[in-house]
Amino acid sequence: MLIVGSRPSSIVPSPEVPETPVVEARGVSPEKIPLFLQLGSSVRKCLVSMTDFTLQSLRLLFVERFQFNPGAETFPDILITDRETGVRYILEDSGVQDITEGTILTLDVEGTFLSRVRI
Repeated sequence: MLIVGSRPSSIVPSPEVPETPVVEARGVSPEKIPLFLQLGSSVRKCLVSMTDFTLQSLRLLFVERFQFNPGAETFPDILITDRETGVRYILEDSGVQDITEGTILTLDVEGTFLSRVRI
């Protein structure tokens, strides 16, 4: 970038300003990514650390963010929506690596997903 002085003939180069990475500019650290958690029609955005990221830590996020209490029953399935195809599927321990920035995770509290796919 050039700064032009008061006289047209005096062009002074501006000092170089180091570029700030986009991640830092938004206030997100590289170790954390934004996710969307959905319970019914309510959606919450949260930042999660990718270190020690497990299915159990996702369950705790739903408990914390929505004050969800599964009761004595087993914890409902967490559904993940594939961003490229829009296909929704049940997240399993081995699928945690499929979670990327902006992923939508839905808690299937009514068991509607399994009832629709059963033959």
